[in-house]
Amino acid sequence: MTTPNPSKQSYWQHHLQSWQTSGLSQAAYCNHHQLKIATFGYWRSKLVRAGRSAEEARPALTLVPVSRSSGRQPSPAVADFLVMHSPGGWRLDIPATLPLPVLSQLLRALS
Repeated sequence: MTTPNPSKQSYWQHHLQSWQTSGLSQAAYCNHHQLKIATFGYWRSKLVRAGRSAEEARPALTLVPVSRSSGRQPSPAVADFLVMHSPGGWRLDIPATLPLPVLSQLLRALS
């Protein structure tokens, strides 16, 4: 499998994003921008496949069970934040007061 020319890929990525926000059909967008619809469709499927491959290659977020020992109170710094570490080395300190729906959205975005 060959890697697409970066300038061509960027050109078509721009057109695909513009089409998605335009509200036009593919045919109308291509007609307006004087693009061949077959070429537009080719690049659309190629970039969608490339995006899926990149997502599949990304390691999945894995949650691990945690427990707090009952004999010891956590320090205020620990109690105020939920701390997440990744195998890749990043650390995310999330305020414990973060509303549950926001935390849920954040975890979905990370996975």
